[in-house]
Amino acid sequence: MEYAFELRPLRNPAVLAQLADALEERAQLLSHPRRKKDTLSPKERLRRKKLRYRIYLAALAFMGLVLLAFALADPAGELKTLLGGAALTACCGIWLWFSREVRRVSPASKDQLMTQVGKAERAGARVIFSEDGMRICPARGGEELVPYREIQFAFESDDLLVLTGQRRAMALQTLELSWGDWEEFRKFLSLRIDEMVDLRKAK
Repeated sequence: MEYAFELRPLRNPAVLAQLADALEERAQLLSHPRRKKDTLSPKERLRRKKLRYRIYLAALAFMGLVLLAFALADPAGELKTLLGGAALTACCGIWLWFSREVRRVSPASKDQLMTQVGKAERAGARVIFSEDGMRICPARGGEELVPYREIQFAFESDDLLVLTGQRRAMALQTLELSWGDWEEFRKFLSLRIDEMVDLRKAK
């Protein structure tokens, strides 16, 4: 199943106000995170990933040391010595690689996203949602596929749906839906995006 939007310029002051409200809510959620559907922040995912790698590599390093000890106990076993030393060296190299400091990307601010959305060439552009992700098709040609895992929040207001990631935002007007039913689209999206926020309930 696919859902398509034919984008139009954002000119209605009421719609722009809803966009600002959505981005303000995003800023609040990022500064005061709440527990979501068993999801982890990118920082926590990275920490756990590095911890797993360290456990695996510690086990490999131990195996390398054992091989090296056996090789040293048997001076005639030159091949064993070579294999043990190579294993230990490889483990140390991999350890250093995965333990290096990873630069964190800070999320874009509300003003940055407002500027980004305002400068986007919307006239003639299309956005298509499918099982693979959100496909952005600019009027000038070419397309970009954004996986759903890169979308952190979906904010729904009276006339707008705002999808945000770490460094970008996409604003879709309800009247721009050209293929598919709106309620079915909402259900489709709710199964693929962990955090959907209905701003209408906050009024």
